[in-house]
Amino acid sequence: MGGFRKLSSNQILRDLQQVYKLGYRRVWMNDLLINGILKELVEAFKKFNSQGCHIQWIALATPNNQLKTDVLNSLANSGLHTLNFGLETGSPKIMRAMGKGFNLEQAEAALKRTRAAGIETQLNVIVGFPGETDEDFNMTLDFLERNREYISGFTSVNSCIVLPGSELS
Repeated sequence: MGGFRKLSSNQILRDLQQVYKLGYRRVWMNDLLINGILKELVEAFKKFNSQGCHIQWIALATPNNQLKTDVLNSLANSGLHTLNFGLETGSPKIMRAMGKGFNLEQAEAALKRTRAAGIETQLNVIVGFPGETDEDFNMTLDFLERNREYISGFTSVNSCIVLPGSELS
């Protein structure tokens, strides 16, 4: 896929129209994150829905401050069913080591706002990241317990696998 591809609202709209013409009414957007194109995505769905087209969709996002209440409500109205968040850990130390780009306070607030908008939430969790201690793991369990009413489920709970040639290796 190469680097991040920022799509315009017209490009997103064309893709949505093509998917719709093919007969799909439930879609999993499997790009890196929707956070990089939120404004364009909201605009594209407004146009798409105004044409009488409606789909139910799922996407990946970072649980950060970009996911404001008005944006989440607009996305929910456009058919967004579920956001999959790559939380990975509930330990601030491990989160920094992973270079997540958001903190636990932002993640908790985003989970609450997302559920308040009527959007389901799925989390990804990684166990055994290099340097993770029992205390770090317990922080993850505490985060999950503390936020359980805002978590609809889990997309994945995986052990950390270090691939040869990766930045982590």
